Amino acid sequence: MLVGADEDRVVATVVARLTERVLARARAPGGQALEEVVAETLIDERVRLEDTHEPRADADRAFYARVHRELARGAPSARALVRDVVTHYAEEIRGHFDPRVYGHDVGRPLRAVTP
Repeated sequence: MLVGADEDRVVATVVARLTERVLARARAPGGQALEEVVAETLIDERVRLEDTHEPRADADRAFYARVHRELARGAPSARALVRDVVTHYAEEIRGHFDPRVYGHDVGRPLRAVTP
């Protein structure tokens, strides 16, 4: 099981790789603008959170409200907002990760995402 620095390293690597993947898609010919990607994510998350009464739901709503305000103001950069959203997802998964769910050595697949 991952702990401490290993867990931090995996989260940082996942955030960096996923953020870069979103940025690469936006840069590709015909790619969607980052602002649109963030806006669509906000819509999807608002729908998901409408009827959710999970303990984290209020914190998620507050996070996405902040992202919406920042997107509407045009600051910080859309790139920073993408990274914030990816980090939020990664930290949520980190907080709920249970190796027993996977029934095998979780270190093996996680090594695939590390440099």
